[in-house]
Amino acid sequence: GGRRVRLRPRGRGAGAQDMYRDGRTAKVAAVCHDVDGDVHLAFTLDDDPASELHTWYGRFHYFRPDELEPMEPTDSDTPHSGGR
Repeated sequence: GGRRVRLRPRGRGAGAQDMYRDGRTAKVAAVCHDVDGDVHLAFTLDDDPASELHTWYGRFHYFRPDELEPMEPTDSDTPHSGGR
C-alpha cells in the first residue's frame, strides 16, 4: 500500500467508468484476493477531493495489477527522517 500508480484499464472487461479513469493517478491502499484467487489492487484517486473520506470508510476502486502502471516515488511518498 501507498504506492503511486497510473491507471491503464484494459479495453476488454473494463466498464465505461473504468475507461474515464484512464491516465489518472492513484494511490494503492491494499492488495486483495478474491474467492477465485485473482488479485485486485484497491486504490483512491489522487484528484478525488473525497479520497481521504473513502479511505476512512474503506471504499475503494479496484483494478487488476496489469491495469496499473507503477510511478516513481516522490518526496511526499517517502517518510522524512531526522531531527530538526
